[in-house]
Amino acid sequence: MNSVPDHDPVKALVPHTLKEPIPGRSNGLLAGTKFMVKDMFAIAGGKVSNGNPQWYADSRAAPATARALQWLLDAGASCTGITICDEFFYSVLGFNAHYGQPMNIRAPGHVTGGSSCGAAAAVAASCAISRSAATPAARSACPPRSAGCTVFAQRMVVSPSTV
Repeated sequence: MNSVPDHDPVKALVPHTLKEPIPGRSNGLLAGTKFMVKDMFAIAGGKVSNGNPQWYADSRAAPATARALQWLLDAGASCTGITICDEFFYSVLGFNAHYGQPMNIRAPGHVTGGSSCGAAAAVAASCAISRSAATPAARSACPPRSAGCTVFAQRMVVSPSTV
C-alpha cells in the first residue's frame, strides 16, 4: 500500500507536503514504486513554493500536473511527498532560510547540497521511496551526488517527437 511518510527524520519535506499519496497506474512498468517530487513541479490542484513561503501563499493552484510527473504516474509510480529545495534554486549548499536544511544521513555534518537537497536527503534516508524527481537547475543534481548522499543522478532527455 502506498502512503505518505508519517515522519520526516531528515527534514526533507516542505510543510505543504502531500497529505495523501497520488497513486500511479496499477499496471504500469513502475507499478509499486514510490517517488517524491521537488517543490517546483506542478501537481494538479496544488501549489508550489519554489522554496519560498510567500511565493506559495501568493500562488494559484496548478490546473494540471507537470508532464514529467504525469509520465511517472502513468508508468505506475506513486508520488508520496514534496521535498524541500533551496529558495528559487540558487544555492549549491541546499540551505533554505524558511524551511531549513535537510540532513545528510549518509555523511553527518555535511550538506546534502544543491537545490535538490530535500530530494537527495529523502532518497539517501530511504524515506519510504527509492526515487525522487529533482532537476538539474544550475547543475543542482551534481552536488547531492558528490556530497556523499549515495544518490545516482540521471538526466531525462525528451525527444522532440514525443513532445
